[in-house]
Amino acid sequence: SICCCKLLYFVGYTISSNFFVTKTEKEPIFKLGAPDDRELLRIAHDTVKIWKPLGLALGLGNSHLDEIGEDYQKALDRAYAMLRKWKESMGSEANYERLAQGLGHQAVERRELIDAYCRDNGK
Repeated sequence: SICCCKLLYFVGYTISSNFFVTKTEKEPIFKLGAPDDRELLRIAHDTVKIWKPLGLALGLGNSHLDEIGEDYQKALDRAYAMLRKWKESMGSEANYERLAQGLGHQAVERRELIDAYCRDNGK
């Protein structure tokens, strides 16, 4: 099987009327850009129980995560603050593909959230 987290593009193939297989245009698997604050809040809601492993998988250090844990009492606030810190610290690297890699990490394994938030479904 192919790990969806490692691929940015899927090249599709079609069969022409002459029965030759031809390559079609590349289709992006992940949305372009970065999630906005409203989407980060929705993602935080779905990751309240795994906010710390997700933060580590996204590349945040333990010191940042410990600070967030001390500064916020509610799990939702912690998850949201972690995602904001990730976005702020990673800059343009804080995109949907990186988020998908974090959500698909073996310590997190929330692949259904990749489908819900990161995939480009043509919308």
